[in-house]
Amino acid sequence: MGADEGVLSVGAAHGGLGLRAGALHGRAREWHRNGQLAEDGEYEYGITLWAKQWDENGVLEEDYTLTESESDHRTLLHFRALHGGASWP
Repeated sequence: MGADEGVLSVGAAHGGLGLRAGALHGRAREWHRNGQLAEDGEYEYGITLWAKQWDENGVLEEDYTLTESESDHRTLLHFRALHGGASWP
């Protein structure tokens, strides 16, 4: 989704949303132009930890949570080991 589709992008205050080398890190939220929450998610080293998407009427369309069986989970553990935990150095 993007602004062209009637969605406003705003970083949330919960932990903040940061970027490093273009990778999302932190919590991000986007709202539909009618004020309804469109997306909410948390990212670490550019990897989606969890994310939800709603339509303009507030109906949940997608609900994703990273699982240990996914390759992104192994990548996340690698980044955490390299950078000393769940935060950017």
